[in-house]
Amino acid sequence: MPFHLTVFVTNPDGSPAHKVPVLAEPGNVAGNTQDDGTTRLTLNTQGNIQTLDIKVKTAHTKLPESRQASASMTATAYSPLAGNYLHISIATSELKLGGNANVDFVIRNINPGIANQINQFTYLILNKGQIMKVGKQLRQPGQNLVTMLLPITEGLIPSFRIVAYYTVVTGATREIVSDSVWVDVVDSCMGTLEVTREKKGIIRPSKEVTLTVKADHKATVGLVAVDKGVFVLNNKFKITQKKVCQPYSVCSGQELLKMFIPSKRRGRRRGSAPNLQDAEGDAEGKTRAAGMSIHMSRNVNMPQSSDWFYTTTTSKRRREVQEVKDDCDGLLLSAEKRYRKLKCEIVKIKRSLISTEEVKVTVKDSITTWEVLAVSLSENKGICVSKPHDLIVFQDFFIDLKLPYSVVRNEQVEIRAILYNYGPGEIKVQVEFLYQEKFCSLSSAKKNYRQFVTLLPESSRAVPFIIVPLELGEHDVEVRAAGAFGLNDGVRKKLSVVPEGLKVTENLISVTLEPEIKGKDGIQQEKVLTISGRSLVPNTDVDTIITLQGTPISQMVEDAINGLNLNHLIVMPHGCGEQNMMFLAPALIAIHYLDTTSQWDRVGVNRRSQAIEFMKKGYDQQLTFRRQDYSYSANADRRSSTWLTAYVVKVFAMLRSFIFVDNDILCGAIKWLILEKQKPDGLFQEDYPVYHQEMTGAISGSKEVDTTFTAFVLVAMLDAESACAATVNSYQDSIDKGMKFVLDQYPNVQTPYTTAIASYALARGGKLKDTTKLLSVSTDNIHWDERNSKQLSLEATGYALLTLLYLKQFELTGPIVRWIAEQRYYGEVFTSTQATVVTFEALAQYQIDIPTVGNLQLDVTLNIPSRKQDVTHRINLQNALVARTETLKTPEEFVVTAKGKGQGILTVQSIYYETAKERENKCNNFFLSVTVKEEEDNARKPENVKKSVSITICTKFLKSYDATMSIIDVSMMTGFFPDINDLNRLMNGVDKYISNFEINKGATERGTLIIYLNKVSRI
Repeated sequence: MPFHLTVFVTNPDGSPAHKVPVLAEPGNVAGNTQDDGTTRLTLNTQGNIQTLDIKVKTAHTKLPESRQASASMTATAYSPLAGNYLHISIATSELKLGGNANVDFVIRNINPGIANQINQFTYLILNKGQIMKVGKQLRQPGQNLVTMLLPITEGLIPSFRIVAYYTVVTGATREIVSDSVWVDVVDSCMGTLEVTREKKGIIRPSKEVTLTVKADHKATVGLVAVDKGVFVLNNKFKITQKKVCQPYSVCSGQELLKMFIPSKRRGRRRGSAPNLQDAEGDAEGKTRAAGMSIHMSRNVNMPQSSDWFYTTTTSKRRREVQEVKDDCDGLLLSAEKRYRKLKCEIVKIKRSLISTEEVKVTVKDSITTWEVLAVSLSENKGICVSKPHDLIVFQDFFIDLKLPYSVVRNEQVEIRAILYNYGPGEIKVQVEFLYQEKFCSLSSAKKNYRQFVTLLPESSRAVPFIIVPLELGEHDVEVRAAGAFGLNDGVRKKLSVVPEGLKVTENLISVTLEPEIKGKDGIQQEKVLTISGRSLVPNTDVDTIITLQGTPISQMVEDAINGLNLNHLIVMPHGCGEQNMMFLAPALIAIHYLDTTSQWDRVGVNRRSQAIEFMKKGYDQQLTFRRQDYSYSANADRRSSTWLTAYVVKVFAMLRSFIFVDNDILCGAIKWLILEKQKPDGLFQEDYPVYHQEMTGAISGSKEVDTTFTAFVLVAMLDAESACAATVNSYQDSIDKGMKFVLDQYPNVQTPYTTAIASYALARGGKLKDTTKLLSVSTDNIHWDERNSKQLSLEATGYALLTLLYLKQFELTGPIVRWIAEQRYYGEVFTSTQATVVTFEALAQYQIDIPTVGNLQLDVTLNIPSRKQDVTHRINLQNALVARTETLKTPEEFVVTAKGKGQGILTVQSIYYETAKERENKCNNFFLSVTVKEEEDNARKPENVKKSVSITICTKFLKSYDATMSIIDVSMMTGFFPDINDLNRLMNGVDKYISNFEINKGATERGTLIIYLNKVSRI
């Protein structure tokens, strides 16, 4: 009997991917996704199978096999008591409100005499958790197929499930034979909601428009208008009826009685799939599919039915309208000025409507197309979303103003006003640059600078203006133009002016406040000195930020998933196979801690869903770098790395607690490590090291690399023990061989890091008898100093703390945690990945294993000379996680006094701008030479480019070996943008001078070009 399933394919942003070919096995069944990203496939099945393994993948012709998205599931055969079956099917492919559905009931009985007992089918129709209808369908003797006509009413929108059964007597028992099918109805509004306009055509800016809204009686209607250009960038959060009517998914059951058990009581598995990256040469330039999920609509009676199914894993839906950024346009109810103020506003009108009502609005001055939507809420009809109504705002003559992302104070810059003439005739206009006291320009307080410009029919022209910004901040730039017969327009935009020099964030002090231990007579005082000896940029502020916190771990949590530091550790994973892992791990550590200690109520429960979404994306992204043998590399051109594969095992093993991780993928990587990279003596070897050696932590450059490397792999494998020990045949043998190798080397290891990681691996394997060796290489049993490096010492100390916690030697852990806290180390992504992960993992485990301190009552007083009164904060258990901050606008010395019980953290940072000379010639690892040359006017340059410069960058590594994956960060000069064609030639040419590049306007105030190099030579 055929098996029906629905496949849903999404783009990386969660939006449906349409016109994507998909291929399903078994049977090599092909299909293409529709506009909603779904396609319905039918698989022919054999009659004697008990399970049906289904694999679906995209089949995009322009993508390699490794970058195709895929998903899989297993359907398990229905197990009848006495060979009696019921199959329900819907013949109609698309159901609409007001139509009819043909519901087919098909029976099969091993004993033909049993069929004579079946006189009727009892059916239930369920929608939104309610039973909408209960009925009976009669069956005549001899009928194996019975069809019922079901009208599609409002109560069946957006989807419904039919559950049907019959009863027969077999021997001394009565058997219930059942089946169910989920039916999707074309998403439509149950009521009436329309937005129309009597006068069609183009609307002039600032004109009033009358919209006619037709809705149900006593419905509450909200109107929203959004610039249509916003949806070109991202339409994932666009309001549609389909999103309101997102179908509820209900699981089917393996046994017949599971049909009547709520799905929440049964296990459910999630599906994730690798991202499908941009198809090269795609006309739309858009990623086709980043995720895939499979839906089964029914219990299959072939004679088998589904056991479970994948649920959609799209990003969360929002009920509110997504706010648009300040560089887009909005809808104004009234235009106070005749010129266009380019800022974003979304306006909602909310009032009670009776059938039809007219709403008058005044469109904003922007030349654009607005999409107007109405959303109604009715007691009887539910939520309705209207079809979008477009308002085209246009005029034959208008101005656009091209501004750089930001400009530097006192730096001369050219801005351009673009004049457009869509009219059929030539026009002459006077262009006026309005005076702004914050700029030096040709305009003055007495007279604005003006010039006359002639525009040909259906043409445009750029009018340049030279300005010199004088003050910091965001200032208005306004240009107007006027001609004969009332022809006029104007535009105003904000220009961001930033200080010259470099923005520096300097930690002045980070100290633990613990007056009972560190104080005198129960009072601890800390004097904070101001910055000195800095070459500050004139007329810039020096902000001093004072932060007080309760416990050591709380600041890490707050920095990671809250406030201004949200993007520091928890960011969207991206980049190559190595960089993606650098971004994925920190979020995992924070969530692990908060889940275990149930502190989401203090931090904010909404933060968890954001971090989980990042982990899903990071997991999917990492799978694109998986090879067929389940190993991992930085990219397709790089051979598999032992360290990277082990690190993926470690992170994926932890991810299993939060998202779906395919055990075959996780355990396949362990099999590869055992079969391909472990020697007979237990040593794990690395044949192709990672590009980013800094991400391996103290392993890189270790004199005892064999021991440290093997211990690292063993820890990763032990983290995945619960998932893979039973499925990997040689798992325990491999662990035993690796433990023996480390144990044999352990008496002879000398460095603190090797001792710490080896001790942790041996403790996890039950092979560490005592901690004498571990403590002997420490500094005062408090920290493990490694190569005079703060990051490497933190990593080594983290492993030592994990070892002591695992062995339950809690009495030794307090001073270690205090030392880590005093370092005020918040983690770094590229430069010290392992220090970040291991340190926070150890702190989280400490919070789990050690009971919370029961007495915290700390009074902290700030004596600041510029303040009339002292500032006092009280820290207790109820508010320990709340960060308290004070900001000083001028640098000055002050004293912090703490008294009471418990422990707190004091951090003081200064943020200032210093001249570039202060930081010159301080690079000890690289030689760097930069030459900037202005190109001749006749030189080749991109279209519409007035001036161009060439930048020559020469660099070499100053160590005795080559530098692996390196990054060059190029700050953009004001008004300049990189030539993409030149960068592509550098990346794709025969010599391949660079491996990749990124243009990031949001990374700094001025925007940057990031250049990735596979290697920097030492000569």
